[in-house]
Amino acid sequence: MKKVGSILLLLALGLTVDIARELVLGTASVSAPGRYASREAATRENKPDLFNRIFLYETFRALLCFGAGYACISIERAWDARDPFSPTNRGTTDIQSPDHDTRHDA
Repeated sequence: MKKVGSILLLLALGLTVDIARELVLGTASVSAPGRYASREAATRENKPDLFNRIFLYETFRALLCFGAGYACISIERAWDARDPFSPTNRGTTDIQSPDHDTRHDA
């Protein structure tokens, strides 16, 4: 799961760099989903409405990848914290017997 999270975070970083490049150049393009997809392209001067919609779509896609990657890494760290055989276990080192509570009450 940690590898999946890392890949998603790297993908989000690449998408963010692509967004910044398109913002500086003033041109944006995106492919429609599907096998025989058409490619939409717009410039800030010629089609500002389409440019803003493409930019919003790409920003949402990058944020979604970042959120999914962060969630995967957070879940993996939580599992490691609860796994008694993990080297990063933060649990107690004392082994307690099942009747530990009853001996102290008597």
